[in-house]
This record gives sequence, C-alpha cells and structure tokens, in this order.
Amino acid sequence: MLADDLSAELAVELRRRRKSLRLTLKEVSEQAGVDLSYLSLVERGRRAPSLAVLARLRLALGIVDPLPAELRSPRMAPPPADAVATLGACLAARGRLGIADLARLTGLSGGEVRHGLRLLSDSLGVAGMQITDDGAEAQLTPRRDLPIEEDLAELGEPVGPSPSAPQMEILAIAVADGVTTRRRIEDLRGVDSAEAIAGLVERGLLARAQDEVAPGRPT
Repeated sequence: MLADDLSAELAVELRRRRKSLRLTLKEVSEQAGVDLSYLSLVERGRRAPSLAVLARLRLALGIVDPLPAELRSPRMAPPPADAVATLGACLAARGRLGIADLARLTGLSGGEVRHGLRLLSDSLGVAGMQITDDGAEAQLTPRRDLPIEEDLAELGEPVGPSPSAPQMEILAIAVADGVTTRRRIEDLRGVDSAEAIAGLVERGLLARAQDEVAPGRPT
C-alpha cells in the first residue's frame, strides 16, 4: 500500500470514529495530547502520524483493532548515524524543538526525523531519559515510569547557576558522542573550550578520562 493511500485510510478511520463518539477535534487533541493543527492535517490525510502519536489517537478514540501490517512492519531505512547524533545533540542543547526545525537542521525528512527520534529514545532508556513526540515537537525528558519527583523534592532547589551557553554546547556534544575529546569539542565549536570543560568537570556534569570527557560524575 502506498504511503498516500495509507494516510487516507487512517484519516477516514480516525474521522469516522471521532464523529461516531461526537467528539470535536479539540477534545481529541486534548485527550491524546496531540497538537490541534497537526491532528487536523492527519484527519484530512495531509500528514501521516508517527506510531507513537497514532497509538495515542487510537487509545483516545477507543480503537482496538490491530494496526495495518504496513505500520506494524515499517521498512524505512534508518537515517545516517551522524544525523541521529545531531538530533540528540540539538535536543540536549534546547530540550524541546519542532520536528520541522530538526528536519531543517539535519537535512532529514519529517519521517526520517521521527525514525531517528525513536532510535534515540530506545537508546536513552537505560540512562533514564526518553524523547516524546506530540506530532509537532520533540522533547527530551526523564522517563515517565521513574518516580523521581518526590526524591528530587527532598533535595530542595538546585544549587548554583545553570550551565552557560558554551557549556550546554559541550554537554550536547558529549551526550551525542557518548565519549568525546577536547580536540573534537574545539573543532566543532571553533574556540578554545578548556575553561568551559573544566567548569563542567568541577560541577560533576562531565567525567574526565585523560583527554576524553563523558556525561556523568567524575570517577
């Protein structure tokens, strides 16, 4: 089945179900946590939703039938590893970015961006993080299944200023690479980064191993 045909079929199913439940687009948008303008495009067959968004929409509409085989077994090739790393670095630096912005920054299509975000989210799970995609924006957040709010509340307010913009750039590079070097950081940033790296190591946000640094506390 062609992608356009599949989008049209999904649009018909979602619209028919919504109307049978006498729900407005806004009500479905709020229940599923999906951007209203994006949902409107999906229902008109103008946009194909990601699997995560589609699952939330189907849950909000009470649809329990199995997904079409074309969706359960997608054949899209994974995007290049360097593009996926750039996605992670951008989200680490900003926290939240639009899908269109990520596509522009990486040169990927919207579908490739979402594929890359799923790969990133899978790999970040062991580190207690996840990437959420509401159809319009992606956000890097703590995993929702980890009960950390009460533990963090016991610590009180964070002490000290937030990392500077240069330090956030360095953290983004370290998160994307896993383990990186001062030389690579300075090649990417184009400026001397020794002082900024030292500040991150002192605060326990980077760990130093000879000329390499990685996210985490020093050992």
